[in-house]
Amino acid sequence: MSSKLSKNQLEKFSRQIILKDIGILGQKKILNSRVLIIGMGGLGCPVAEFLTRSGVGSLGIVDHDIVGLSNIHRQTLYDEKDLGKLKVKAAKKKLISINSKTKINIHNFKLDKKKFIKIIKKYDYIIDGIDNFETKFLINDISLKYKKFLVTGAISKFDGHIFTFDFSNKKDPCLRCFYQEETISDDILNCEYEGILGTIAAIDLITNEKDRAENIMIVDLLRNDLSKVCEIGSIEVPEILKLESYLKVHHLTSVIRGKLKKDKSWVDLLIACWPGGSITGAPKLRSCQRLFEIEKNGRGPYCGSFIKVDWNGEFDSNILIRSFVVKNKQINISAGCGIVSDSDPQNETEELKWKLLPLIDSLK
Repeated sequence: MSSKLSKNQLEKFSRQIILKDIGILGQKKILNSRVLIIGMGGLGCPVAEFLTRSGVGSLGIVDHDIVGLSNIHRQTLYDEKDLGKLKVKAAKKKLISINSKTKINIHNFKLDKKKFIKIIKKYDYIIDGIDNFETKFLINDISLKYKKFLVTGAISKFDGHIFTFDFSNKKDPCLRCFYQEETISDDILNCEYEGILGTIAAIDLITNEKDRAENIMIVDLLRNDLSKVCEIGSIEVPEILKLESYLKVHHLTSVIRGKLKKDKSWVDLLIACWPGGSITGAPKLRSCQRLFEIEKNGRGPYCGSFIKVDWNGEFDSNILIRSFVVKNKQINISAGCGIVSDSDPQNETEELKWKLLPLIDSLK
């Protein structure tokens, strides 16, 4: 990475350098970055243009198609003079006219596994602008294997979606966590129609007022619980209503932190916070009384906790929710939903089914 930006670079990129999240160091990273865009259509064109304008160092573009008349209205790097020309060559010419310092590498072929593996090592970031799922899964799988940063997006009609995956982080999900390959019909030309339907569960969770209110209520309960054993002013919420997605389930998660008082131990912390507000509701005491009155059978391990205590005094615990207990050749499966005043019985029933389904599938 070069140690100093030139006078020309400082002036050219001054409007983004002044952003505190970019600055001089960020601009240096952009100038030395290597990005591969797969698909030079309605998504790939504007992405390539703005990356080039931002000063990205090396940009690879993949496409095997030629410019057609129907492309002109939305694929911003082409005009009528480019009709019949290879998209990658027409795009390169336009991008060089925007920023001659960006190195443009053209890959004029239809992407397949062998060709992708051959070029992926040359790039740090992969951008997927393809409109079919077979290729999207290929891009996902190879990017995951080589631990690249993947941005994948799609548009249809007035809708669109985008995912970012940092595959250097083993905990990050991948595209297959959102879409089941066997459920996608090969007969659908525009696969984004299916794709958007596949993300409804996650989108609904993010925007659903009931789920958001439920999460915020739990955050408030935990802040109150922590205040009993933590130093005044130390409690904070660094993350709230963050979406975490796994193969068959999505979660809204929030993080609450506090500094334990010097005269308190992990035992005091556990006593203050248990049972968790996420499974009791509010107010805690009255909710527990009502649950005891309504439920005919004891819950057993369900909604209890697993606790791990290390020799150095550190501990971790959880709340045992979706689970099954095997006893005397009988399996009892447990799951639940948060019920509030405006809960819809049908929606809660459907949510319960979705929560139970992965447990049932694991037994097959």
